[in-house]
Amino acid sequence: MKLTRYVTVELSRPTPPRLGRWTFHASNGVEVTILSIFGAEDVTAMDLQVIRGLQLTWPKKSKYARVLLTATVETGEPRFDQHNLVTLHEKSRLRAEAALIEYGDLLAVTYGCRRVFRSPNPCIALEGSNSAEQKILRRSKGIAAPFTMRPRVIQLPEMRPGNTVATAIADRIDGLALLADALSEDGPVGQVHNFFRLFERGFGRGPKDCIAPILNFLKSSPSKLSWTHDEISDWFLRLRAEVTHADRRENYARAGDVEPYIARIEYVAYDVLFNKAVWRDADSSRRSAVSLPAGIDSDNSTIRLQLPDTTLVFPWTDPFGLFEVDFDIELSFPPILITNMPGYTSDKKGSYSSHIDFLNDFETNDVVNSAETIT
Repeated sequence: MKLTRYVTVELSRPTPPRLGRWTFHASNGVEVTILSIFGAEDVTAMDLQVIRGLQLTWPKKSKYARVLLTATVETGEPRFDQHNLVTLHEKSRLRAEAALIEYGDLLAVTYGCRRVFRSPNPCIALEGSNSAEQKILRRSKGIAAPFTMRPRVIQLPEMRPGNTVATAIADRIDGLALLADALSEDGPVGQVHNFFRLFERGFGRGPKDCIAPILNFLKSSPSKLSWTHDEISDWFLRLRAEVTHADRRENYARAGDVEPYIARIEYVAYDVLFNKAVWRDADSSRRSAVSLPAGIDSDNSTIRLQLPDTTLVFPWTDPFGLFEVDFDIELSFPPILITNMPGYTSDKKGSYSSHIDFLNDFETNDVVNSAETIT
């Protein structure tokens, strides 16, 4: 069976003025091809001698260029779950994605620009490697989607006269700046790097010495978010090092490695900034300056609401939790390819479903509520 993964790459700041639809051979042996080019001149069929020479451009000459990339890998025989859905071979998918990311990185470095990966609709297709496999796939109900959803919570009330938020940060403007820097980063690696800077600033300690006081601070919170020493230690002793350093260690963190931790770490950053009693000191005492409305539970998917007035942000991510969905590009496929993911893609063509589970901790029951939206 063949697995084909599709990814779009947005290139900007500055936007490449011209691109070609050429095949790239990734270091893991997978071939990556640009299928389509948007927002830049397609020079695939042009004589390379013609496009040489001095060219002048500027960062905002155009908004962005976008390319549609595809990578196909051979995977094992089709496997099915109890619902007659094809289950993906994880290693094959990851191999294809690694090649696509490598090409996107190369494009960014070649043109000295920013790159953003997204997944089109649909983002994956399966095809039988022979007539027998094609016949088996035609009888399936689609592809099993893992539903890796990562919802987000807006932690503060809207700005208005008399808002207590402004007075709460009067003695910690440096922490405010670091949190704003984190939220202004385009990717999770830059975000979490600034979150760690905020923790070290607020507690006046290095990473290892932040673990105990932060854990004590969190355990004094009225929220039910199940903080443990193992979780906080993992942030500071492994994740922070992999985000910050790349010298002697084998592993270093990229966006996909950091993304699963962002929601929980962001909650702690808000809590420390607004509710730590003594700024720039290892003291763990808490004040009640700002009540945070909600946080992500330790399962990394269920939201626990502390207040009824809460804004939840639906996650429009691909079914693997890797990239945001690119709603500007919709692909069409021949019937021989299996692309539908029941429950993740809706019955309406070109639509995606997004689902959130949440608990109301301000009530006495433990009923899990759900909300769903379709694009």
